[in-house]
Amino acid sequence: MRELEKATEQSRREMSELKDRTRRQTALMEDVQRDVKHVREELTSMKSREIGLEAVTRSEAERIAEQAFDRLWHNQSALGRSLGGRSTLRGSPASIQHSEAM
Repeated sequence: MRELEKATEQSRREMSELKDRTRRQTALMEDVQRDVKHVREELTSMKSREIGLEAVTRSEAERIAEQAFDRLWHNQSALGRSLGGRSTLRGSPASIQHSEAM
């Protein structure tokens, strides 16, 4: 009879330990699920921001840079003329591009 009581008590302890481990694992899984949900939301947000961005090819980037340079050149030239021809710019955008290509 004593051995049966010992075995029963041992089974109760093991069941209690199993319940505790199960509770901890359940809490851990819930934490992981929250983390995964948070990461998914962040990725969705990043993806939606990326959708708003346009990819630009190298030739398009070069064309945009040339246009910006030309505008700056003309604005600086106009400023120099308005200051009485004291512009520090020499040549033209085309002549600079031609000399850089050589």
